[in-house]
Amino acid sequence: MAKTEDEMILERINCRLGTMKSERSSYISHWQEITNFISPRTARYLRSDKNKGEKQNQNIINETGSLASRTLQSGLMAGMSSPARPWFVLAPPDPGMKEFGPVKDWLDIVTRLMRDVFTRSNIYSVLPRCYASLGDYGTGAFGLIEDDKETLRGYSFPIGSYLIACN
Repeated sequence: MAKTEDEMILERINCRLGTMKSERSSYISHWQEITNFISPRTARYLRSDKNKGEKQNQNIINETGSLASRTLQSGLMAGMSSPARPWFVLAPPDPGMKEFGPVKDWLDIVTRLMRDVFTRSNIYSVLPRCYASLGDYGTGAFGLIEDDKETLRGYSFPIGSYLIACN
């Protein structure tokens, strides 16, 4: 019996998922060490790894690694996306268009609107968690989702809760 197109797509997706999980598995033991000794509440490897309420920092001998992680997180936040100053500017691919009056006005308006949306959202509380993960584990992920109340809502994904692939 021939497979339907949907069944073939599902088979390819499940194969890709299996491959991605296999590739990630080699990192988990390294991530668990970092979690245990530097940032005990930042990872989620299993669906059951949440809201346990138990002590998780027994393995930290001294807090040098944790302090270094927080310092890096703060430095990345201040240097890359500080809410206190403009940290991005929109520009067209063609540099000559940037000086054309209507284009310049549009870019300025959209830049101000984006900054306003970011200020009203929770992105400035999500980005530091992503920067901490980036420093601790070498990767970080977050999502920005449309929200009825805040226009935009950010979600930080703990290490181990997502898979990364190209294409």
